[in-house]
Amino acid sequence: NNGTKALSYCPSLVIDRRCATGGLPGCQTMVAEPYQDLTSLQVPMHRGAQSHVLPSCPSLVAPVYAPSKQRPQPAVLQIASAFHSRQHPAKMSTGIPNADAVLEGIDYVGIADGVSGVHSLGLTPDALPWELLRYCGKGLFAAAAKGEPRVKKTEKHGKQMQQMSEWLIQLIQEAFDTTEEYGATTLLLAAIKGSNLVTACLGDSGILILRPVAFYPLQLQPIFKTEPGRFDARRPVQIQRLHGCDVASAHEVISSANIGATPVRPGDILILGTDGSFDNL
Repeated sequence: NNGTKALSYCPSLVIDRRCATGGLPGCQTMVAEPYQDLTSLQVPMHRGAQSHVLPSCPSLVAPVYAPSKQRPQPAVLQIASAFHSRQHPAKMSTGIPNADAVLEGIDYVGIADGVSGVHSLGLTPDALPWELLRYCGKGLFAAAAKGEPRVKKTEKHGKQMQQMSEWLIQLIQEAFDTTEEYGATTLLLAAIKGSNLVTACLGDSGILILRPVAFYPLQLQPIFKTEPGRFDARRPVQIQRLHGCDVASAHEVISSANIGATPVRPGDILILGTDGSFDNL
């Protein structure tokens, strides 16, 4: 079946995804993961079907491969992103620029929340956030082109995390050393490395990863959330370049970043936001 004709009765429809150029009209379509082994789901075999089918499912779009053919390798994970930023009305009335900055790439994203208080020092609050993210993006792009970091899959998880952490912290430190603007900002980076999303969190911005629930794709379950970094209850961790603050102090702050690595897969939803997003929504 090529998915273009409706069936009078079908508890579950199994078709070849290569023939399904669009969604199926008139039904809630659940798209199974590419190359997922349906036999591992331990569901009954429908008479006449080429593969196992799922009961109580309006329709299932799943890959069908001949047993003799080798399955193709999964595609490289990529990120499709969009962003929106809105300044608090109280800050808008003061004339202080919106200090939010965003970084977008095909396999990395990032946000930085500049400190508006530096405006009283004659500094532009959004200058350092945008410049820092720009150089972080250049570092992440160059690392992807070189295949870095080179982490061996045979290494233990703790060793892999250590290598990931050292690589990302060094990348942020080098990006900061390249910047020239003065100011203060939080920083959150996320980059896909293999099947993992590697994150670095400096401050109270955060990332939340949501995943569609199996067989209930309209329901989402949280699988990861970063922990905010704070000096105390009222002071989030910030990267600073101010008069009287040396580079060594900034490097020390960057080295304290919360680093994480979370397995991700197609369909996962990444929500990055400043502290205002998570405090008010």
